[in-house]
Amino acid sequence: MTCFSTVVEKPGNRAALFCFPYAGSGPSVFTSWRNNILSQVNVYAYQSPGKEDRFSEPLTKDWAKITSEAIKNIVAAQHKIIILFGHSLGAIMAYEIAKKLQLAEMAPSTVFFSGCRVPGAKSRMPSISHLPDRDFIREVTKFGGVPKAVLDEPEIMDIVTPILRNDFRLSETYRDSNPIKLKTNVIVLNGVDDPFIQQNDLCEWASVASHKITIKQFKGGHFFLNTDQANVISYLNATMKRVLAAS
Repeated sequence: MTCFSTVVEKPGNRAALFCFPYAGSGPSVFTSWRNNILSQVNVYAYQSPGKEDRFSEPLTKDWAKITSEAIKNIVAAQHKIIILFGHSLGAIMAYEIAKKLQLAEMAPSTVFFSGCRVPGAKSRMPSISHLPDRDFIREVTKFGGVPKAVLDEPEIMDIVTPILRNDFRLSETYRDSNPIKLKTNVIVLNGVDDPFIQQNDLCEWASVASHKITIKQFKGGHFFLNTDQANVISYLNATMKRVLAAS
């Protein structure tokens, strides 16, 4: 699949988990899931233009292009059970894709929205994509998602900064132009110490769901996905087992 990197793929698996990473990152965020994720589920990680194996391609600011490419690949994979997972910027991508799959009568069975307020809610993160490089990098550092080893290497930051800026711009300019009620199983994940998302914010995801949503919090801040990974994967596995059993 051109825009998805394969994390785990076993012939005969009827279910697939499609993962969408946070701003500035690529499919390698999910590489460490390979040995611990539920074996009955294939796992693919989204790879946007301009990142990792697609580094030679130009970055894109076009939400329609991003989502249509991903949907084309998801449909082509022909899995009976589709599950989506997105963290932060990736959660917005998962939301857009879930809507379009539903409109195409291919609604995912479950969507995990992680580390993100419901699309349409005013973000508590300041807009920073317009700042000069030095100021932009200083603000990005406050989020804690860029390793110090990367920040300390000017040559690497020259490569990383345009990618980060493009992703932050995507997030800051996103507008939910076609809100619909998702008929899928909606699960909202967050870190208890996330400075940008309060506990009450999580309940707002109910506004885009037809059924009662599930909320699960983990130890850590905005990047609990990495710092509490074992518990996150354990929860995903338990949830996906129930999905498979019910399908």
